[in-house]
Amino acid sequence: MKRMPIAVVLLLIISTIPIYGQEEDLSQVESEIELKLLYKKEFGELMVGPEGFPPPEIKQILKDNDIPQEDKDWLLNSLRIEIARKEKVLYTNDGKTIQLPDDLQSIWTSKNLKYMVTYAAHYDWMGMSSDDVRNVRTNEHNARKKSIEWGMKWEEAGHAQDYTYIDSVRYWCHVRDSLGALDASIQRNTRHIKKVIFLETETGRVLWQKDGWVNTFDGTGDDVMPPSFVSDDGKTSAAIPGYGGLGHLYNTVIFYDERGSEKKALTDLYGRRGCHDLSADGEIFYTLTQSSRDDTTTLVAAFGNDGRERWQAGLGSGWPAFRPCIAVSQNNRFVVASTGGTSLFTDRGALIDTYKFRTYKPAFSSDDRYVMLGYPRDTVYFVQTDNGDILWKKSLGGQPYSKPFVAKGGRAIFYTDGYLLDSNGNIVWQDKNGVRNTLGLSPSGYLFIPTTNPDVLIYHLSLEAVHEDQ
Repeated sequence: MKRMPIAVVLLLIISTIPIYGQEEDLSQVESEIELKLLYKKEFGELMVGPEGFPPPEIKQILKDNDIPQEDKDWLLNSLRIEIARKEKVLYTNDGKTIQLPDDLQSIWTSKNLKYMVTYAAHYDWMGMSSDDVRNVRTNEHNARKKSIEWGMKWEEAGHAQDYTYIDSVRYWCHVRDSLGALDASIQRNTRHIKKVIFLETETGRVLWQKDGWVNTFDGTGDDVMPPSFVSDDGKTSAAIPGYGGLGHLYNTVIFYDERGSEKKALTDLYGRRGCHDLSADGEIFYTLTQSSRDDTTTLVAAFGNDGRERWQAGLGSGWPAFRPCIAVSQNNRFVVASTGGTSLFTDRGALIDTYKFRTYKPAFSSDDRYVMLGYPRDTVYFVQTDNGDILWKKSLGGQPYSKPFVAKGGRAIFYTDGYLLDSNGNIVWQDKNGVRNTLGLSPSGYLFIPTTNPDVLIYHLSLEAVHEDQ
């Protein structure tokens, strides 16, 4: 029998020993999640059936006893909110169709989608249309050119007393000055008209409404600020009205109660848009801020909706060049803040762990047990919240600003650039061409809507696989 060289034997032995710290190749592990396509039709088909919204196929999904009620509610509300954004109509549970304002600009919702805020706005140019204003400015520009042209002709004629030249110059100067005065008057008197409506998503019942306007020239008027954060019970909402120069985009937060009355305003904050979050119960508002323009220490701060500061913690010096972010878990037990590195806190401000990697959009599972961190273009991390342990990591190579959704128990994770992962990080579903207008994962992870454009795709996830510690 031919003997194998000792060096080869040692090489084979070493190759079977796992290298410490080597990342597991999760893509080779077979996933236990099964996907079943339940619905695939063009977006417009959601509304044109003989029975209206929802269509019969969606009603059939709602009869499935294996799907939790919270996921069924999520399905209906996600679809009706998407319809409201695109078509400016709201379909209610009792079959009503509510027309939303024609000048609808934005819709914000509570995290459970039970409440929604519509923001409508348009400009009033002294009763003129945008085409009228455009014509005034175009004609004023043309008259200015004509007045210069005829003035040059008059000069070339040696300032002749020919009334043809003089009258033409005077005519175009008069037109120029008249239209210029009209344009100046329009600019001084233009109003930005705004309407904010706070309503129940499922019934369409209006809980409160605010109308306002502001003069775009001098800032006078009775302005109204739409809340972009809403609590799950609809009793607290928060508006971020302040926008300033130099990239320091907000310094004020206004809290409203369930009637739309102002509860309290936080002022003299120093931060940027996107660096804040409201807990689902509406009790705590979290933000990234600095003490002042001169103090370079970046802080994560927690405020009650009564305006009182609950706690703050330092995150290092200097406002980061990378997009900072902050997020609170569904049940307000944990907070994540990223300003270059990433920090995980308890709801009382106690530091659980810090990580050297940056995070663009942190996302907690709906039961607070897990959080997805990291940067989709590089590596994402699946973290257990109570101790900060990284359970797995994966390099997706996705879009830099993709947003994750994490189902209850961490049983499924979806990134909005087209990756669906199971609890172990295996890629279950992927659209390499990218998805548009995604609605994401239902809270318990039984339903998955990766796109609504051009077709609405609804999948059912059989979630046999759960994490080992569940």
